[in-house]
Amino acid sequence: MQILIEQYSWVIKVLESCENESHISCTEKLFNFFLRNCEDKISESKKNTLIDNFQKLKKVKNLRIRKNSF
Repeated sequence: MQILIEQYSWVIKVLESCENESHISCTEKLFNFFLRNCEDKISESKKNTLIDNFQKLKKVKNLRIRKNSF
């Protein structure tokens, strides 16, 4: 389980480092790969929590990028 936490944390760090929308798109692919990789290791409710969290963080990052581009 610790390795999954480390992997998820790394995905979030990558998301936080994004500088444009194409970076975010790549991070989404990375996150989806992570989900497929750990699908049989976590419960559906935990998976949904991770997805919700990622989506919220992605939305915030998108807003920051758009704000900084003006």
